[in-house]
Amino acid sequence: GGVTVLAVELKADRFLRRMVRILVATAVREAVRQSSHDSLRRIVLSRDRNEAAVAAPSEGLCFVGAGYEPYDLSLGGAAIRQLVTES
Repeated sequence: GGVTVLAVELKADRFLRRMVRILVATAVREAVRQSSHDSLRRIVLSRDRNEAAVAAPSEGLCFVGAGYEPYDLSLGGAAIRQLVTES
């Protein structure tokens, strides 16, 4: 057996209140549903809050740091990587 860890790296020029928790919850929901690979992008671009999941609880989320380099919008707003580690 193993432990599955979902590492979410978000990059933007600003975040609104609870935005990261909503993005994480939506990413998890879409992964569980085995939705198409672009479903998170589609939801974000729709700008319809009703399409997103309820905010994830703050437990288990960890803020790593903030950077101040110029942001390249062509990179997109979120990168999601799933890491599986064997115990």
